[in-house]
Amino acid sequence: MPPRTQRQRSAARKRQDKIDYQNCMERENWICQRCGAPANQHHHGKRKHAHVRHDPRWHYALCFDCHDWSHKNVAAWYEFMENNPN
Repeated sequence: MPPRTQRQRSAARKRQDKIDYQNCMERENWICQRCGAPANQHHHGKRKHAHVRHDPRWHYALCFDCHDWSHKNVAAWYEFMENNPN
């Protein structure tokens, strides 16, 4: 079998990301893990690290405002993850 192309790897990663999203949101009953509002966003706590990208311990269900906050307040977000492990 020939090696997968970049496009194939990207498509496979997107398919798995959709599965991760659904699993995370169902696990948390579509409730934001930070504020308790209805969740509509999925945050990969450590997405850049390939070995934990699909590890459910690093996936958080968040509302739009908390997801936005997590990207604007990285140090506080990491503290939140440490204090609220999945």
